[in-house]
Amino acid sequence: MMRHLLVAAVLAAGCRKPKPLPPEPPPPPTVADPESAGGRAFVRLMELEGPWTIAGSDVAASFEKVGRGTAVAQHSGFYAVWFPDGPNLAAALFPDDGYNATLHSTKFEEVAGGGLRVELVADHFGNLPANGAIAKSCTLTVGPGGQQVTQRWVFRGADGDKPMEIVLDRKGGATPPPPPAPVDAGVPDAPPIDPSKAIFPLSR
Repeated sequence: MMRHLLVAAVLAAGCRKPKPLPPEPPPPPTVADPESAGGRAFVRLMELEGPWTIAGSDVAASFEKVGRGTAVAQHSGFYAVWFPDGPNLAAALFPDDGYNATLHSTKFEEVAGGGLRVELVADHFGNLPANGAIAKSCTLTVGPGGQQVTQRWVFRGADGDKPMEIVLDRKGGATPPPPPAPVDAGVPDAPPIDPSKAIFPLSR
């Protein structure tokens, strides 16, 4: 009898569902690094602000600085927001399928004539649909002079990876905006601190 009870207990223990693994801790926060490759690439994207068109058509598109210049929004049949994330260039993608994806840069490359190529890989997804292709990666190429932008997206679906390329041309008559001039806030330099009058005495 005891033997049967032991066997039943072992079998019951084997049928128990394993405990779920604890969630992975969130990644540490990034620190602003405007001099990094990602920071410099973001400055190039800010220079794209203005009206654009889908190449070979009259379909309107645009790049727009938002958040007081902290991000660049892209309207081109889908919505994307480009922004610096520490030393990386990042993008938040919002396709018509209703999901969202976040991509981060993995490689930067200068293109002949002053262009720029950035490779990004998706590392987070949200609100995924039951079916449909999901963005996997994007290769962003800014042509010389900022007159043309090419984006080669790769989507992962049930039938494998499917590439999709979109080419944007700066709208005729539009020129890249000049870089902003430094602004003098009109605030005079602060006088040097007198250690004897400091509220919290400075260490010497």
